[in-house]
Amino acid sequence: MARKYAALEMSLIDEGRYEKEVNDALKENITKLLEFKKKHGRDAARGVKAVLNMKVTIQFDGVDEGDFSVKAQISQTLPTRPPSVSKAIEESEQDGQATLWVRKSGSTEDNPRQGVLTTKAGDMVNTETGEVIENKK
Repeated sequence: MARKYAALEMSLIDEGRYEKEVNDALKENITKLLEFKKKHGRDAARGVKAVLNMKVTIQFDGVDEGDFSVKAQISQTLPTRPPSVSKAIEESEQDGQATLWVRKSGSTEDNPRQGVLTTKAGDMVNTETGEVIENKK
């Protein structure tokens, strides 16, 4: 007589949904890691990880002689924006209130007192006003 049961394996947990979700999460980790490298550059991406943790806990429930629970979990840690440090200078407002100032084009890791000709994105900066000159595309 044929059994109506199958030995427990990954493809059978939660009627196959768990295995599909693990595969989907793995694809997401790969995609996010590659996007991170593309967006922030090779040097910033060096050592960055996308972690996928799979946990299957099998527990004897003790209700009947052969009753067990199968708890399947997935957790992910995806790369996030790397930290950036930019410089500002302390100066007073016209009312005498001290505050921090940056270039009108935005803060960078360079001293704000040093003028720039272009932003990191390649936009021209007006050397008289410090404002970004909008590119007409």
